[in-house]
Amino acid sequence: MRHGKAERGSGSGIRDHDLPFTRGGEQEARSVAHILIEAGCIPNIILTSSAHRAVKTAEFLANSLGLHDKVHSLPILYEGTADHYLHTIQQLPAAITTVLIIGHNPSVSVLAQSLRGHGISPSHFTTGAIACIEMDVHSWTEVSFHLGTCRWFYQPEHGLPPTL
Repeated sequence: MRHGKAERGSGSGIRDHDLPFTRGGEQEARSVAHILIEAGCIPNIILTSSAHRAVKTAEFLANSLGLHDKVHSLPILYEGTADHYLHTIQQLPAAITTVLIIGHNPSVSVLAQSLRGHGISPSHFTTGAIACIEMDVHSWTEVSFHLGTCRWFYQPEHGLPPTL
C-alpha cells in the first residue's frame, strides 16, 4: 500500500519525512480499511515506513482493524528499494500469514508489479492505493519476484475493486 495523502512540502521548510497526514489521507485509509474488511484480508502485522504520513496511515488502519499493537515502523521502508521491501518480507516469522506493507513510490509500486501485479505502474499507485497479492509459499523466505498473483488492486478515488 502507498501511504495516505500528505501536505505538499515544497517551500514549506518541512522535511519530506515529516510531511503531515491530511484529512484526505484519513479518508483514503478509511476506504482501505473497508476494502480489507470486505475482502476478508485482515493482516497479522502492519509494516510501515518511518515517514510521518506512512506511520499515521498505519495507525489509522490499525485502529480501524483492531491491530493496535501490530504496527512496526521500519526506516528501510522510507528510502528503500523494492529489493529492500522484498528482503523485509523474507525475514517475517512463520507465525505471520498476512502482512500489510505501507511505503512510498516508486518502491511500493515496483514491488507490487514485480511480485506479479501486471499492469500496476507508479502512476497507478496513487496515495492510498493498495494491491492484494497472494503467494503460494510455505515460508516467507520463499517469497520472490514473479511468484504472486494479484487478487485485486484498489485506488480510493476509483471505488471498489471489481472482484469484491
